[in-house]
Amino acid sequence: MRFALLLPLIVLLASCDKQKQTAKKLSSTTWYIDSYKITDSEGLTSTTVASGTMDFGDCEQPNNCPYSINIAYTVNGLNKIIDEKGYVDYVEKGDYMQVKNYGSGDVLLTSYKYRILTRTKTDLQLEYTDSLSHTHSLIFKQP
Repeated sequence: MRFALLLPLIVLLASCDKQKQTAKKLSSTTWYIDSYKITDSEGLTSTTVASGTMDFGDCEQPNNCPYSINIAYTVNGLNKIIDEKGYVDYVEKGDYMQVKNYGSGDVLLTSYKYRILTRTKTDLQLEYTDSLSHTHSLIFKQP
């Protein structure tokens, strides 16, 4: 009976630890885009030419960690730019990060969730699905 009461507490503590580990690993790092792939709702994939960075500010806690992203890419002959800054919350056992993009006057512009597929010292792979059901896969590297 005691074990049944302790098990949820152990799971909760372990998930908080993983969220903190993710925050620590990404804290104060700059990642350079290596590959950007978009898969549409019908499964057609386009790999694009991309350049830019994603920066994570100093943060060892899993909530309200500063970030900025500035990436330029071309898809279907159209030039696109992602230029955002805001805060990240590491959620769902550190496997996801909820990104909140703020404009001037601290107005929330967008909020979406990246799935963290890979996170090593040299590689970071993120994925998110946009409002058109297109899956965006971003692969970053560190020198």
